[in-house]
Amino acid sequence: MPMYRILPPIHRDYWIELDEVKQRETAQSRAWRYAPDPFTAKPPERGSGTASVSALDKAKTSGSNSPTASGRASPSPEFGTVPRGDDGMDERTRKYWESLPMVNMSAENRAMVEEIVKKLAELYPINENSNLTNSEKDALRAVLLHMGFRGSHVEEALEYCWDEATALDWLCLHVPEDDLPPRFLKANYNPTMRTISHTPSTLGRDWTLQRMTAIGFPLAACEEALDEGGDDEAKALQVLQWRLVHGDEERLPQLDLAGFDAEELASGRLDEAMVLESIYDTRFEKVSESTYRVLIPPKDGTYRGTSRSGKSKQGAPVHLEVQIPPDSAYPHVLPILIIRSDGLPAYIKLAAMKDLVREAETNLTFIGSPMVGMCIEWLEEHLWTIVENPPKLREVTEGFARMQLGAANENNGDAMADSHSKPSQRRRRNNPNQGPRSRNDSRDTSEALLAALREIYASPAYQPIRQIREKLPAHSFRDNVINAVRANQVVIVSGETGCGKTTQVPQFILDASIEEGKGHETNILCTQPRRISAMGVADRVATERCGKIGETVGYAIRGETKTSAQTRLLFCTTGVLLRRLHSDPCLVGVSHVLVDEVHERSVDSDFLLIILRELLKRRADLKLVLMSATINQELFSAYFGGAPAIEIPGFTHPVQEHYLEDILRRTRHVSSHPTPKRFKDDTDHDTWREEYAEQGYDEATIRALESYRNSDKIDYDLIAATVKNIIEGGAEKGLEEFGGGAILIFLPGLMEIKRCIDTLESSLPRSNQYQILPLHASLSPQEQNKVFKPAPKGARKIVVATNVAETSITIDGVVYVIDSGRVKETQYDPANNMTNLVETWTSRASARQRRGRAGRTRPGQCFRLYTRAIEVKKMQAQQTPEMLRIPLEQLALSVKAMGEKDVQRFLQKAINPPSTGALKTALQTLVDVGAIHDGSSSKLTALGKHMATIPADLRISKMLLFGAIFRCLDPILSVAAIMSVKSPFVSPMDKREEARAAREAFSYARSDWLTDLKAFEAWDEQRKEGGSKAARSFCERNFLSNNTLLEISALRSQYFEALSLIGFASIDGPSADRNANAHNLNLLKSIIFAGLYPNLIRIKMPDAKYDKMISGTVERDREAREIKFYTRNDPGRVFIHPSSILFHANNFSPPFLVYFSRMATSKTFIHDGTEVPLYAILLFGGAVNVNHMGRGLEVGQGGWIKLRAWARIGVLVNQLRRLLDAILDSKIADPTVQVSSSLVVEAMLKLISGDGV
Repeated sequence: MPMYRILPPIHRDYWIELDEVKQRETAQSRAWRYAPDPFTAKPPERGSGTASVSALDKAKTSGSNSPTASGRASPSPEFGTVPRGDDGMDERTRKYWESLPMVNMSAENRAMVEEIVKKLAELYPINENSNLTNSEKDALRAVLLHMGFRGSHVEEALEYCWDEATALDWLCLHVPEDDLPPRFLKANYNPTMRTISHTPSTLGRDWTLQRMTAIGFPLAACEEALDEGGDDEAKALQVLQWRLVHGDEERLPQLDLAGFDAEELASGRLDEAMVLESIYDTRFEKVSESTYRVLIPPKDGTYRGTSRSGKSKQGAPVHLEVQIPPDSAYPHVLPILIIRSDGLPAYIKLAAMKDLVREAETNLTFIGSPMVGMCIEWLEEHLWTIVENPPKLREVTEGFARMQLGAANENNGDAMADSHSKPSQRRRRNNPNQGPRSRNDSRDTSEALLAALREIYASPAYQPIRQIREKLPAHSFRDNVINAVRANQVVIVSGETGCGKTTQVPQFILDASIEEGKGHETNILCTQPRRISAMGVADRVATERCGKIGETVGYAIRGETKTSAQTRLLFCTTGVLLRRLHSDPCLVGVSHVLVDEVHERSVDSDFLLIILRELLKRRADLKLVLMSATINQELFSAYFGGAPAIEIPGFTHPVQEHYLEDILRRTRHVSSHPTPKRFKDDTDHDTWREEYAEQGYDEATIRALESYRNSDKIDYDLIAATVKNIIEGGAEKGLEEFGGGAILIFLPGLMEIKRCIDTLESSLPRSNQYQILPLHASLSPQEQNKVFKPAPKGARKIVVATNVAETSITIDGVVYVIDSGRVKETQYDPANNMTNLVETWTSRASARQRRGRAGRTRPGQCFRLYTRAIEVKKMQAQQTPEMLRIPLEQLALSVKAMGEKDVQRFLQKAINPPSTGALKTALQTLVDVGAIHDGSSSKLTALGKHMATIPADLRISKMLLFGAIFRCLDPILSVAAIMSVKSPFVSPMDKREEARAAREAFSYARSDWLTDLKAFEAWDEQRKEGGSKAARSFCERNFLSNNTLLEISALRSQYFEALSLIGFASIDGPSADRNANAHNLNLLKSIIFAGLYPNLIRIKMPDAKYDKMISGTVERDREAREIKFYTRNDPGRVFIHPSSILFHANNFSPPFLVYFSRMATSKTFIHDGTEVPLYAILLFGGAVNVNHMGRGLEVGQGGWIKLRAWARIGVLVNQLRRLLDAILDSKIADPTVQVSSSLVVEAMLKLISGDGV
């Protein structure tokens, strides 16, 4: 829009008047008064006579740079100011592309990225060599020449590329911007425009840099030369001229002027100038006392500077500019030789200058007399040969490439050099003694093991343990197990809870091998589904063998391992064994694998069985034992070709069951939950009441039961009432001889455990008489071990646990089980396309396992907080296999990480194979998040390899990795944990508006996630400064859930531990290092986008409307309801949910949001939005396809996201993404590589921070 249209009337008239004066003065040759460079704005000198002025006017008319009194050119005029009609685009298509969001990349940033890409291309080659046939090369050559590329460039591109797209990418990357065909430049392209704000002290320096870059030198090289020359432009040009020829391997020689007569040197220069003027007449132009130019004539009367095909074409004139500073020792040193022409690309001017300076140096060595005339003659003879046959693009500025990146490497030190060294070199340096650890498998070892076993059997300490072991039902089946394992490669051992299979079967196999003299070749791995099970069972077995953990018996869980060279029986989680199989697919040295609790059908367990079944075909000596409850053992037997099954009967004491209706009758508890409203014609309710009355329940019990009829909520007060009933003796009748037994309470998750413990502590009298302990997977091993230790004397142990306590582990002294009937299981939520933990009813099989916990050591009682009707109607007989109820991208990623090419064929080998549709969706998701390459091979990317090592949802793992790489880890850990749990804000029904206001008080950075982050950080600060009481008070004031925030905090720690295990975070490292960019909002938004992509919203803003005000024309504010939102998968509009802080936003720039979930009610609403920077989409979104002819970029599947940008930006972005993947790949080989110190990461950070400018 013209400037005068938006100015107030009084200023508008003044602006129009001033513009008229400018036009008149320009017509009167006074344009110098409006020159863009204020430091060179001086009237032209006319001391050189009419001929000189005539030559200058001709040059101006032809379009050459205007000379100034200082002898230096002002910045070049804009390129691309004339509309381009050579791109073959129809007007409708052109208008469409021009309406798209515009991506910018400043000249400085383009130069930075180009140099990084070219520098690292040696370590990480960009492309393979061309394998085109001659006919294919001819066809591609014709296409590229027709597009306007210079013939020499096309020939060079054909050496590296194999199709049109890769050739265009190569050309857009390597051809200098001022030599690209017009269709490949953005409109109004200006090579000298810079986006820098100035102070008075920096403005002059920037104009100096623009004059130097107008010659053709790279900006970074100019900046370094200017620094070296002390901001003296002439000295900087001398440095650049030297390095153009010699690089930075040796410094510019400094000549001592003391031996020269200054007046004699000046007189000689003046005489030479007069001679040159007399020879070249009008071609000679004196710019200043120290600068003159000579016009270089074309060979055949026309200039060919702008021709890319090699044909003659009228172009701009070429001048040789000679600068001889007053303090120069010329002719004993070289003058500054500059070739100026708007018609020649910079790299050709530099190539000609390079050859010219070399020739001048030869004359300097042998003659030592004035040489400008010789330089003019040489240039007249050779210039047009260089123009028609330019050198290869990579050969011209080699010295500058080394020079520009040298400083960066010095600043980053050894870490930078190491991050870009070759992987093979790093492996040798970091692992000089790399190799498998040898085990002493001699016969002496077997004899020593046998002697140690006999010593255990004979020791007095073992005798009471022997008696306990022999009482277990499994003991009677010892010989059956040993003989079956000896005769078969696969054996199934099933048994009810309490039979001893978990602790005894591994020992049967180990002891039998030692007794047979095979101890040296026995190495048993026994998997457990949970960390606490692995630790608990290992501790129990070590105790039974009168030893310590880490000797004969050890364990390995995520983050902790206790083993030694003597370990022969290792208990580990299923995940640990899967990770070992990645690096050791044949399990070298392992003799037996025991998989416990296979009936749980977790995705890890079923995945492990596929791998082991294939491994057994390659290793006939490997033995596999599957252990499960007495459920579906026939299924596992058939899966392994009819493997024999041994069923061990359970040995448990009698357990009395109490259902909810019995508990309410016993405790007389009345729920505080509101009773559901009853409708007049609710005949089902009447029938329901009659059924309970017929069973003998009194009116008070039935009335109390009504509150629970249609509710799945956990009543914590009921749990407390049940515990008090137990303690007070009501539940101990008939069991007085056993004393006060321990109580085990099953709840679905950490938050529920915390709330239950709080309720118990506030409800139980004399709380010092009870030891209340939590038990869940988030606890540290030391905290988990507390539940296995005896309670303090005089105290009753109360353990509040998740389903980790269902199987495998035994908590001594448990007599009472309180079962909520609830469990959190992994399910797929299609609304947000993420894996979530969802609370649901447990299966009847799991309920039996929980019941059995009460009868392990003595008769017990089980209190079920659900009715018999719920058990029959709502609880499944068995849990659905996890592989059939979750999205499969995590599993598909694990399969890929093992080297399997065909994921679908591999998973068809599962006991219950997933559907083909689910697998296709999973693979497409992996492509979208950048974990695998698109195409038939679908190989893992380096990012995908690292994601496969983090035990979290794909999107979470991607965010965590980028948070570590870009050094903003703490906020990303918090955001990832909030995503995995839920928002900490609560919104009571009766206080909705107050809750909304409380959340909006934390509104931050136009992002729901960063708003939640701000609330979490404020709570964490309160907790650290004022303790738990202050934190709870803070939550009450701000409508936050303290329990949710505690769960988020615990999950953050788990995620940090996972990153530290794979070398992306250091527990001992300073926080400042990993959080250097923690306050960079554009970066945080970009990483959130990286995790949630492709959940992207495209925003269509309404057309701008203007109001004419007395102060001028002002754009009218848009209304939020006029803004339209679209997603890729929804045919119509979607809407921001009213709970979002973005609901009332009326301006979005850029016009994109990333969202967490969407839900269809009366409309399709999206939840939890975050504004997205454009470079987040380019660097962290889907594949970027460059539309070379349309001047645009298409991102992601189907090119749904379209952006307006010239092709060079797309090529540079793709190269940065490729290089980041290559550096991540090097970290696979050497985990010590510091990716965050890479030049590539620094470049990405700069682009994201300023959105390209």
